[in-house]
Amino acid sequence: MRISVKLYAGFAIVIALAIAVGIIGITGMQKLKQSELSMYEKQVMGIEQAEKVAFLFERIRFNCKLLVSNSFVINSHYDDKKGIFDIKKQFENNVAAFKKSMETYKEFATTEEMLHFHERIMDLFENNYLPAAKQIIDRSINDIPYHDSKLHIQVMLPNITNMADNIANLMTGMTKLNVAIAKQTSINNATVTQKFIAMQILILALALAFAIFIAIYIVKNIMVPIKESADVLYKIAAGNFDARVKGNYSGEFATIKDSVNTTAAAIKRHTSVVSGVEYAGKIQKNLLPPENVFREAFSDYHVIWHPRDMVGGDIYWIKNFDEGVVLCVCDCTGHGTSGALLTMLVMSALEAAVQPGSCADTANIIWKIDERLVQVFSMKTGDGCDLAVLFIAKDGSIALSAGHINVFICNGKEVQRIRGQKIFVGDGNLRSKEDIKITRIPANPDNKFYIASDGLFDQPGGELSVPFGYKTFEKIILENHGENQSIISGKIWDAFEEYRDMEPRVDDFELITFKPHIGISYGFI
Repeated sequence: MRISVKLYAGFAIVIALAIAVGIIGITGMQKLKQSELSMYEKQVMGIEQAEKVAFLFERIRFNCKLLVSNSFVINSHYDDKKGIFDIKKQFENNVAAFKKSMETYKEFATTEEMLHFHERIMDLFENNYLPAAKQIIDRSINDIPYHDSKLHIQVMLPNITNMADNIANLMTGMTKLNVAIAKQTSINNATVTQKFIAMQILILALALAFAIFIAIYIVKNIMVPIKESADVLYKIAAGNFDARVKGNYSGEFATIKDSVNTTAAAIKRHTSVVSGVEYAGKIQKNLLPPENVFREAFSDYHVIWHPRDMVGGDIYWIKNFDEGVVLCVCDCTGHGTSGALLTMLVMSALEAAVQPGSCADTANIIWKIDERLVQVFSMKTGDGCDLAVLFIAKDGSIALSAGHINVFICNGKEVQRIRGQKIFVGDGNLRSKEDIKITRIPANPDNKFYIASDGLFDQPGGELSVPFGYKTFEKIILENHGENQSIISGKIWDAFEEYRDMEPRVDDFELITFKPHIGISYGFI
């Protein structure tokens, strides 16, 4: 099974478990709400409704008593009866509200006992208490002083009071029943909820355990072989061609292991076999610095790197330090496999030569690389490299040393070419560090820099099949100074391709262009 398929399968299972937890949670909560939780809510609302109807009934009793007592007073003194009729209206409104609330209470009744309380209360109220109350209210309102109705009302009052007490007692019992059922429902809810939470925790624990398993699997079966392969590639890039991936891997990582080890062996044997060149090309491309290093180092930049063959002798190197940025552009002897092997030696030498604290000394960097290459070759072979080393300080100023590589600077008004010294790094002819010149360029916010190998300038083409040269190159960078570096580089490449037309490329093509970050102090060339 492919690594990607394994990863996707593992993550899919984890996601599926998470979705299952969510679905179970939503479904469970809905069922709880429809069952026990819903019943508990009904009990609570039933209690509230029972308290409301009890309150309304007490208002009815009060209205009834007030009507009777006030009617006696008013009728005794032949006073205005308007106040009595207002109280009667309140009585009738409270009766209507009481009936409506009792109907609402019935909706929240969840047991037969609660319904039985409701039926008994409504039966006593509508068939006994309400007719009697209306009768004594009407008699008291229409009573004539000292009429026999007064005596009748006095006889009825104890009876209606007893009926009211019975209804009130039933309401008290109904409320207590609601409270008891609500307590039991609350206990049931707690048990059900605990079981539901326990199920959720169990599923979450399973998902977490599986996620941990996936993480361990990734670390053990993916990250470890990637790290070992990367470490071996770094050692190979540093010049240790005996480094090998030794882990016991399977699947795709077994293929990667074989590829890295085969590549190292192929480079060590200086093979020109196509497979060896392909592996070497992959390694050489991996040696190139990543884009983010350029983004951190410069405000604008662009790189064109096209080996003539699958591998080449041109290489570039960049590294950021606290003091500034070191950029090296190298053109090694030859091209193809031989040139590529030399680039790896130069890259290894650069890693050793460029160190914090001494990275600003460009002459020393070239000197150290020359020493390293001379030691490697042990005898004069004519091999080596053209090399330009630039140190870009934090304020935008630049120090550079170069052998056989020109550095072009354009400020929008003119193009200046700083010619490289007649130094061939690694050939054993460099006598001392003092022979290497350092050119210092003050910071200028308008400056843009261009460095190219001779694969650009020496390319024959045109009607006379003569080298491309410098004139067209300088014209392009001056006329397009205001454009982004990618646009300028693209125009240079297009002009190069148009110029050579059907001519085969004679060398590797390398072009590095950049604009430094604007520093705190500025100068002019």
